[in-house]
Amino acid sequence: MADQHDGEQPAPAPRKLRDLFPEYREPSQDRLRMHIKEGLVVLDTNALFAAYRLNATGRREFLRTLELLEDRLWVPHRVAQEFLENRLDVIDECAKATADLNRSLKRSFDQVVKEIADFGARRGLSRDQVADLRKIVKTAQEDVRTGTEAAFTFGLKAKDCQDEDPILVEIEELLAGKIGKPLDDMDAARDEASRRYAYLVPPGYMDADKPADRAIGDYLVWAQVIEKITTSQRPVLLVSNDEKKDWFTERQCPRPELVAEMRTKTGQAFHLVNVRTFLSLANEYMDAKVSTATITQAEEMSREANEDTEAASPLEGQLLERLSYRPGRGFWPRVELRPPDPAVWNSEIIRRNLQNPDLAEIASRLLREMDVGEMLERRRRELDYSQREAEDPDAPSEDGDQDSPPEE
Repeated sequence: MADQHDGEQPAPAPRKLRDLFPEYREPSQDRLRMHIKEGLVVLDTNALFAAYRLNATGRREFLRTLELLEDRLWVPHRVAQEFLENRLDVIDECAKATADLNRSLKRSFDQVVKEIADFGARRGLSRDQVADLRKIVKTAQEDVRTGTEAAFTFGLKAKDCQDEDPILVEIEELLAGKIGKPLDDMDAARDEASRRYAYLVPPGYMDADKPADRAIGDYLVWAQVIEKITTSQRPVLLVSNDEKKDWFTERQCPRPELVAEMRTKTGQAFHLVNVRTFLSLANEYMDAKVSTATITQAEEMSREANEDTEAASPLEGQLLERLSYRPGRGFWPRVELRPPDPAVWNSEIIRRNLQNPDLAEIASRLLREMDVGEMLERRRRELDYSQREAEDPDAPSEDGDQDSPPEE
């Protein structure tokens, strides 16, 4: 007798937890290979400027690697715009690199000379002995100056590069036919960007304290990438040295919200790497032959680019202004919520949203986004220390009740 279920399709196996939420999985080697060998490789503005900031050898290797991508290389319209807007400033930065180093070193050498003079006075050295030591330092300073200038010569000056810029010529040839178009509806884009600022939806909200035309930059890049992938239907690898929290997680992976949004809107995979990782992947999967020296340079370039982002953010300062603190008692919300400082929140969108009826939800999202526990603990220690120093430097620390509000 035939089984009554003959002809029925078996029920599909239940999906695994990680398959339901792929945005929380770090990419496998197979997926990295797919991104670098099959995907659309998109350059952010700061990644494109690596062509200027790397030395001559690094520049050749970087541009040669981009050439290997052929029609899989692409630049959003906003990136091209920002690149041209900031090109002369980056040239000026690179041209002054050795001069800036020598000024910094001069301060250090001057301090060494002073220390020698002070040592001579304390230990009774003769004038001739001190002079001989100072001469050694001065000779070393001159050797370092000439050595750095011989080792690194940029060769361009901003004032000469309005029309004649050989690096720009190479980049223009490389990007011919590979630059996207602007968004059709900029009013809708501004509205969406303001919503994301208010609700801390990545990317872009970390720039919310910038002038409005600059604050919207990261969102425009993201929206233009999504629009491109919707039609090209390729996985996308975005190369950026902008490692702020609205792009990268603490583990240097793309924010899961970005991966999920790309998958939902385009059906394609998204990954995000810095220039150093891009060059390493190109070596591994494309035989790009990028030297170790260039990859080391790219790593240092990424580190330097992100030093400023490690400082306290304006969001952190605004949050702390809304909390009261007493030693041994902890942090509690102030009764009166003051409007944000215009010097920090110079975007009308942000001022409006932080004073709207949804403030509680906005604050909740702000607290979730920031490493608020760590930040408040650090601030608590600072305030406790200052209080003890003011009252009694020898007093032991107090472990007061954290569960009751401060007495007013």
